[in-house]
Amino acid sequence: MIYAFYKKKIFFLRKKKLFFNEKINKKTFFFLYLYENYRKGIGECLIISDLEIIKYENEIIWICNNINKGFYYLYKYYYKYPLIKSCLEQAFLSLKRNSIVLFPLYFNNLQKGIKISAFIINSNSILNSCYQKINQKFKIIKLKIEYFNNIKECIKIIKFIKFNFPNIKINIDINGSFTFKYFLKKIYILYKIGVNFLEQPLSKGQYYEMFKICQISPIKIFIDEDFNLVINNKKKIKILNLIQPKYVVLRPALCGGFFETYKIIQILNKLNIKWKINSSFESNLGLYYLSQWIFYIYGNYNIYHGLDTLNIYNNDIFEDFLKVKHGRLFFKKVI
Repeated sequence: MIYAFYKKKIFFLRKKKLFFNEKINKKTFFFLYLYENYRKGIGECLIISDLEIIKYENEIIWICNNINKGFYYLYKYYYKYPLIKSCLEQAFLSLKRNSIVLFPLYFNNLQKGIKISAFIINSNSILNSCYQKINQKFKIIKLKIEYFNNIKECIKIIKFIKFNFPNIKINIDINGSFTFKYFLKKIYILYKIGVNFLEQPLSKGQYYEMFKICQISPIKIFIDEDFNLVINNKKKIKILNLIQPKYVVLRPALCGGFFETYKIIQILNKLNIKWKINSSFESNLGLYYLSQWIFYIYGNYNIYHGLDTLNIYNNDIFEDFLKVKHGRLFFKKVI
């Protein structure tokens, strides 16, 4: 007999962020706790939009009342709810292990670590934040386009960074804020000043325009919202065929968990599409789970993941089981 209950938590971001085109300063989480024969497990369900909080809370309550239907029943039942699927996967894995160590921690070797790109959080002091990240030995700096008052300011700051640190790579997350015509006007300017990567330049759903962009852009283009906000894997494959991207951002929480993300990665590998894993602003617990899985499955490969979100909430209830050093994410302790 499994016993289940949940806790609702609201975590406040240290700085207001734009997440899938919605400006936020807090995020709501539901933590699912499972108990069976002195074993316990915990899973995290993060909520993307505040408009869905009540709907998701009702579903979590239903899960708690029907937890003994079993993992496979619930996992299939919630095929249209990737965030809940991810939560169930974490909770049952944690219950099986009786631990928040979901995967073997052979990687607790301090000489290894997950390569990550720097995420600039303080939009009020971009240059100072960049200096701090560069001093921490980060190789890639990720900037959000909304940090800048206009494109001229963006170009000015990137020029300054590239002039002083020519080996630093720049990744700009556009968050779908460019139009196709505006992209065509600015792409070669961004290329000339040394921008290396762009994430989701157009808003979701402009598949033909995104196809054109991926074909002509001299800068590497990652698709994000176009891919991660689609639930069905068959639709994801259709979108890949329409856009024909060379690079994709994956967010496991939005893909339905680790198993579903692994299936997607296999598809991407067959299509010779490169990928990286990005955080979805998980709590410290969710980031710990995500980091374990990445290292367990893929080891210390030459991929720079977007996981520089440790302690992003100022009231996170979970301690930081990770640490960032020399531009890499390390595991601080075995639990």
